[in-house]
Amino acid sequence: MPMVIVLLFFFITKNVLLKPIETNKDALTYLTQLGYNQNQCNSTSKLPCSLSTSSSIREYQKAFGLKETGQLDKSTKELLNKPRCGNSDTPHASKLSKLASMNSKWKKKHLKWVLRSRSSHISEEQTIQIIHEAFEAWTKHTPLSIERVCTNCEADVVFDFADGDHHDGAPFDGPGRTLAHAFFPEDGRVHFDASEKWTEKFDGHDTNLFLIAVHEIGHALGLDHNRHDKNSIMYPYYQFMDKHRILPDTDRQSIIDIYGSRETRKSLDPYSKMIAVLRNKATHKVLDSNSNKDVYTLDHNGSNYQKWVFIQQDDGTYILKNAATSFVLDSNNEHMYTHVLNGGHFQKWRFHRQNDGSYVMKNLATSRVLDSNGAGNAYPLDSNGGDYQKWFIEAI
Repeated sequence: MPMVIVLLFFFITKNVLLKPIETNKDALTYLTQLGYNQNQCNSTSKLPCSLSTSSSIREYQKAFGLKETGQLDKSTKELLNKPRCGNSDTPHASKLSKLASMNSKWKKKHLKWVLRSRSSHISEEQTIQIIHEAFEAWTKHTPLSIERVCTNCEADVVFDFADGDHHDGAPFDGPGRTLAHAFFPEDGRVHFDASEKWTEKFDGHDTNLFLIAVHEIGHALGLDHNRHDKNSIMYPYYQFMDKHRILPDTDRQSIIDIYGSRETRKSLDPYSKMIAVLRNKATHKVLDSNSNKDVYTLDHNGSNYQKWVFIQQDDGTYILKNAATSFVLDSNNEHMYTHVLNGGHFQKWRFHRQNDGSYVMKNLATSRVLDSNGAGNAYPLDSNGGDYQKWFIEAI
């Protein structure tokens, strides 16, 4: 059995002919592995397994845009049996949650990687080149750099091809269905199922190693699955795509949100050491605060409570300090407020420039954006592209 040391979480199958998912029992077992059976139906559960199965199937159907019947119908069964990444779709609801960490990232900017073993279908030289290119698909957009080290050298990210039970708590299931898995930062393990028929070719046949490696490295760098965008390389199910499409825009932005952009954000540089007013595009009101740490919007009046000092961080984010109170803009999933500076991710903001010159402000911890309404409320909300989420920066 090959050594198993690697990077994020994505797995395949091997050795025995994989039994297809045909029954509710099969489905519940697999859905639990993928993080959908949050009620954990078992012999000691107070919830009838029939209800747990139905709700788990319904949740899965909703996640992937299937008709929400709660039944193991044909379309649901077909999708469940398709090859995919072994990482949970909802990592904090599964036994693998200990391997994941929301907003997890590498603290270092230079990562060393090593290939411990390879597939019998692709040469070692080709495999090394494929993994290098897959890594660069991510790092070329960020300040991260990579270095391959010798087989027996210590490394941050370790790639391995394994089969069956390879002693990481997530055994492979043979050819098909689960293709690979990876562990979130800063674990560093990435495992590919050695029983899969891997290929370096982009001809639509067999399982393309480059595409799977890009996906798994995405996990290893801190990205979760993207169930809502089939064009994303982080979509859980394997789908062939041309090499020139890598990296899709949505994934490029996701990795930049974690590590910042390799390019200097010249459009924001003038504000990095200046005081500015943030004016909402929809309401024309400006972001305001008070000594009680409330945050809201008001008509512009020129007071210091409406002025914000932009403090640029090494990771490309900004901390916004109120000129009147010296508290900084802070957030959680529900509320906006100001607080004493603590350096936490809830106090860091990424600015995404829009075509009209405005910016969308995304919180580093929650990934929610600063929103507002006509009543003067300011609050965090999932991004929707609306003008209430766009802010013009007016330097003073």
